[in-house]
Amino acid sequence: MSTSLEQQWKDRLEAYASSGLTKTAFCRKHAIPYHQFYYWMQKLQSASSLTTSTVQWMTVDVSSSKEIESSQTPLRLQVGNVTIEVVEGFNERLLRQVVKVLTNE
Repeated sequence: MSTSLEQQWKDRLEAYASSGLTKTAFCRKHAIPYHQFYYWMQKLQSASSLTTSTVQWMTVDVSSSKEIESSQTPLRLQVGNVTIEVVEGFNERLLRQVVKVLTNE
């Protein structure tokens, strides 16, 4: 791909983005075939998403297992109009059966 052609389309797409026009209106105004506009828009967006992806980190506070055990705050699940409270040490198999009955699966 010619770098000058790629740059020409980058410039066109930037002009479109700042124009406030719809894609169709922009293409009509500048005598650009819509299918070419769409092709380059997709091509340059996918190329930029591959090269500009960034990793973002977030901080997570982890409580010790003793803090979690002592809290005994139940987890509340809403299934339809029924609320189920689940505490640590619950019977997973029983919960699955109850949810299955409530959702008619």
